[in-house]
Amino acid sequence: MANSITTKIAKEKLIKARCGEKPLPKVMKMAFGNGGTNEGGEPLEIDLEQSTLNNEIGRKNIDGYKITAYNRCEYFCTLLENELVNEKITEVALIDEEDDVIAIRNFKAKYKDNDMQLRFFIEDEF
Repeated sequence: MANSITTKIAKEKLIKARCGEKPLPKVMKMAFGNGGTNEGGEPLEIDLEQSTLNNEIGRKNIDGYKITAYNRCEYFCTLLENELVNEKITEVALIDEEDDVIAIRNFKAKYKDNDMQLRFFIEDEF
């Protein structure tokens, strides 16, 4: 089973935006990593204080998003055939325009071959 969190920094940004101290930065990128599982291949728990992936191996602009409920937005990003070839991806993160990690998702390994695209989804929930 996958694990997901909205990070502490994201929650701090939300409260500052709500009281008018600072505008909320837009989600721009998705980061990919291979450090999201334990030795047995099970997804690691994520600490609210975590501000990076355990082992980031790549980053790219998101393809888009879909608001799925009054308090949820699902972001997606596609790795093309020539991107992160032969990698075992076990963690993804949403990155805002201030380059902060605002959400993290750990999951069982997804292997990326050179003849396929992989689309990743991560849900941001308030």
